[in-house]
Amino acid sequence: MLKGFQPQDMDDRWVCRADTPDAHGNTVVHAYRSWTMDEIFALTIIAGNPDQIEGDDWGKITSIAWRQRPGEVSEEEVKEIAVRICKNILHCDLEAA
Repeated sequence: MLKGFQPQDMDDRWVCRADTPDAHGNTVVHAYRSWTMDEIFALTIIAGNPDQIEGDDWGKITSIAWRQRPGEVSEEEVKEIAVRICKNILHCDLEAA
C-alpha cells in the first residue's frame, strides 16, 4: 500500500499514492482516476504494533473518505471499489473485506 500504484499504460484506470507516514507509521492512501486525477477516496491507515502482529499484518484501515456529490458513488459503492483496488492493484490481504 505504501508503495502506491502508478499506471503502466492507458488501460490502467487508477493511481494510488500514500502520504509520508507520521512518527507512528500512520498514513493516508489516496486513490485517483488515472485520466482525470480526480481523487475518488482516501483511506486512513493506522500502523500496527510490530510486537502484536503476525506475518505481514502491519496496519488497519480506520476510515474512508470521499466526496459525496449527488449522482456519484454511494458509500457502499466506494467501499466496494476500495476493496477491489486494495486487493487487485495494491495486492493487500484484507481479512474483513
